[in-house]
Amino acid sequence: MVSPRQRTFNHTCAPSLVTSREDLDGGTSVISGQDIGQLFMAGMVPGTLLVVLFMATSLLITAVRPEYGPRGKALPFVDTLRASYSTWPVLFLFVIIIGGIYSGVFTPNEAAAVGCAGAFLFGAFRGHFLELQELREVFEDAISTASMLFAILFAALVFGQFLNLSGMPAQLLQLILSLGLGPSGLVLVICLVCIALGTVFESIGILLLITPIFLPALGALGVNLIWFGILTVIVVELGLIIPPLGMNVFTVKTMAPDISLGAIFLGVMPYVGAMFLAGLLILLFPEIAVWLPSVMR
Repeated sequence: MVSPRQRTFNHTCAPSLVTSREDLDGGTSVISGQDIGQLFMAGMVPGTLLVVLFMATSLLITAVRPEYGPRGKALPFVDTLRASYSTWPVLFLFVIIIGGIYSGVFTPNEAAAVGCAGAFLFGAFRGHFLELQELREVFEDAISTASMLFAILFAALVFGQFLNLSGMPAQLLQLILSLGLGPSGLVLVICLVCIALGTVFESIGILLLITPIFLPALGALGVNLIWFGILTVIVVELGLIIPPLGMNVFTVKTMAPDISLGAIFLGVMPYVGAMFLAGLLILLFPEIAVWLPSVMR
């Protein structure tokens, strides 16, 4: 049975996982109820930080062990420009999508349609998608992927509503308050849970599992959910490569059967350190994630 107090919590304190048609049209996250545009922009600076840390890690590794990254054949400047020029459609779509979202020309959902249409046109101009069989394969892949994602999202909505009706978010919040964890302590606990789950689940499954459980408590304690979303994604991906059971490492092993599992784990360890440093910086300095969305407003 659900007590009246729990029902009150569910309807007042717990952020609902059910979004209206207007919310979806305006670009609201189905899982967390946060603005997709802000979530997207919040990931820009942390993503750039990760790129810089990965590059620095690679430079450090090759400086210590040059045989790990032997120099490639130098290309003439003209060939470098030609190779760079071939990437302009990707850069063009990136500018259009980000610029459209940032300027408010279209919503994130509409931006996805613009990106798909633009990619299709670029492919058509380059001689692709002109045969019926090729178009059929593209549409089959798109339908298969979309069906899988929607099935997962529908299950997450049902799971979230079940948790709200069961009163679990209220009980969890009471437990957290009784333990005196506070917002920082709760975030650290969730990070540890994400790392542990990363050894056996893939990223989407982890996010859909933990979000309905902890989101109401995070909202009630005043945690910035945009910042928390970015931190969670990094921590989840960190858990997917941490030995001895990182799921992504086993995926790499299937694609490179000639390389031992131990060698793969040893190879990813420096990048585990880089991701841990990125997560720690975002945890200590939330402005890394929330500054760009605040400017976007």
